[in-house]
Amino acid sequence: MDEYLTIYLVSALIVGVVCAFIARKINTDKGRSSQEGFLYGLFLGVIGIVVVALLPANEGVLSQARVVDGFNKKCPYCAEIIKAEAVICRFCGREQPEESIVDPVYLEQLQDQKQKEKKPLSMLAKVLIITAGFFVGSFVGNLLLGYTSKDLIFRNNLHFQIIIGFLRILTGLIFGLSIGLTKRTHTVSWVLAGGAGCMIYMLFSIIIALFFSDVAYFDTRRVLDQFFGILLMAISLSIGFSLVSKNLKHFLWLLLAGTIGFGLQTYLLNNYNVTSSLLGNLWVGICYGLVFVLLEQLELKNQ
Repeated sequence: MDEYLTIYLVSALIVGVVCAFIARKINTDKGRSSQEGFLYGLFLGVIGIVVVALLPANEGVLSQARVVDGFNKKCPYCAEIIKAEAVICRFCGREQPEESIVDPVYLEQLQDQKQKEKKPLSMLAKVLIITAGFFVGSFVGNLLLGYTSKDLIFRNNLHFQIIIGFLRILTGLIFGLSIGLTKRTHTVSWVLAGGAGCMIYMLFSIIIALFFSDVAYFDTRRVLDQFFGILLMAISLSIGFSLVSKNLKHFLWLLLAGTIGFGLQTYLLNNYNVTSSLLGNLWVGICYGLVFVLLEQLELKNQ
């Protein structure tokens, strides 16, 4: 029971960290403090995400951001933020000049702030972040459940298989979060896509455990789990990530990354040692990281 308690506690910590980053992103998009969102998600988990989603937006900060984007402007008479198309200020009621007077110092400060927040990441940084996301997520599960042990992987214990499944989902959530951090847009969607892909793998593994629970079917379970289960997860992740990127042409590239990555990972895991497990996780992350960077470069070239 102590082993399961440890697994649950560490899983709760991982969920808290994932939820913290999601809540932080939501709070930042509302013009609120990133630290506030992070703490809500860390200590309240999913409830924290709901709380942050219900918090009112900071219209002042959002209005200032829209000034930089050209959607808003600053009234030269009362200094209030109004729409760029406005002819009369809704605050002071004065007619706006044809060319609005813009405080250059104010505008420069906003532009500098925005550039710091959205400083582009290098290709190497993106590959490293995505690789680290999958590696960290998988490493936690491998460390807790002893994936280097043949007996633990295929233990005839449905409860244990469910725990493995939830840790796989956590791996997908952390993996999706790392992709969202490199994209800097639709972070929650990337997180959900990663979690959903691993959840399908979890359901498949549980079904296999139910139908082939007898020890005599050990080899059958291993083939089904390692071949069809991995292929199913690669396909589901490719579909999810393609939908989030709004480009179904990415599907084949992502499927190629998943097939090569998970294929070699499965081969290395069959050696049943820690080094092979770590190298397998690292390889999957590198494959996905390289493909995501390649797809970004192809999109830029086609623009």
